[in-house]
This record gives sequence, structure tokens and C-alpha cells, in this order.
Amino acid sequence: MMWGSEWLESFLQDVSYGVRAMLRSPVVTVIATVSLALGIGANTAIFSLIDALMLRSLPVRDPSRLVVLGTGDWDGIGDGFAITELYSYRFYRQMQRKNEVFSDTAAVFSITNDVYGFVEGRADSEPMRVQLVSGTYFPTLGVRAQLGRALNESDDNSDGGHPVVVISNAFWKRSLANDPNVLDRKLKLGTTVFDIVGVTPPGVFRNSSR
Repeated sequence: MMWGSEWLESFLQDVSYGVRAMLRSPVVTVIATVSLALGIGANTAIFSLIDALMLRSLPVRDPSRLVVLGTGDWDGIGDGFAITELYSYRFYRQMQRKNEVFSDTAAVFSITNDVYGFVEGRADSEPMRVQLVSGTYFPTLGVRAQLGRALNESDDNSDGGHPVVVISNAFWKRSLANDPNVLDRKLKLGTTVFDIVGVTPPGVFRNSSR
């Protein structure tokens, strides 16, 4: 009780001193108050804008219900013992079969590869950003293709038997000039030739050229 009384007395003294100091320099007080108000207002406005444009407007179904297992920061590399935030594809399949919690599950390779590949019929390579995902990736996100189809579960049933790729609207526009026959085109990465089976809607992967 004594400690609490001393703290309260000290707090009241500090408040009294602060009020007297502000009254002695009203101009400085007004400038400081206005600056603080502008700073708080600007930060609030910036966060509201980012929240509206980047956080809440994810072009997927029910973005607030998405859950990522792990931190997503390992980039496919574990430099410690018994890392529990990286999961094998086999683990993903076991979890998918035994899942009783989530409405759907998908796997994403934790490394995004910046590579050079070839568009069919071209002699020169060009930069491509490649992400390996399971066939359930697009259904889980609720993303449908604007052209062709998205990946689905059947694409995982034949390992390496029919390489397929879904490209972003940005890549379709930049590299293929919105070619209406894009579904007849192919991409070559290394020695593997991928059939283009779909194009995502605008806004999906808007910061990349996948």
C-alpha cells in the first residue's frame, strides 16, 4: 500500500509539472500537439490504405480463414536440428488423408525459384518466377482460371507423367501478348516441357511474372 501511495504521489507530481511546463510555453505545446496529431493521423491513414489494398483484398476465397503451418521463412533450407516448420510432401499427404480440422489443404514448395526458361518456338530464354504447388493449391484458395483450368487433384496422381503449368495474367500479358491460343503453348524449364493449361485472373500473383 505504501508503494502504491508513493507511486501515485510521484505520478501526480509529474502531471502537475508537465501541465505547468506546457502553460509556460503554449506555442511549443500547440506545435507539439499538432505534430503528434498529424503523425498519428498519417500513420493511421497509411495503415488503413495498406490494410484495404494488400491485407483484406487478397484475391482468394475467405482470406481471413487461411492458415499457414510454420513461419514460411525457411526457404526450403533448415540450418538447425529438428526443424519443425518444414514439412515433406509425404507428410502433407498423410495430413491431408487424416485431416479433420481444415476444409482443405495444399502444399507449396517453400522456395520461389527465379529461373530462365523458354517459351515454345523461341530461341532466347527469359526470366520466369516459378512456384511448385500441389494440385489442391488453387481449389484451396478458391481461385479459378480466367482461361483454361487451374490445377487439380488429378495433376498429382501421375508423378512427372504430364507436367502442366498455370501462368499468371501478368506473364500472359508480358511474355505472350495476351495470345488467345495460349493453351496451345508450352514452356520449357531445363529439360522439362510444361503444357500451359490455364491463366489466373488479374490480381492473382500481381507482383510477379509467373
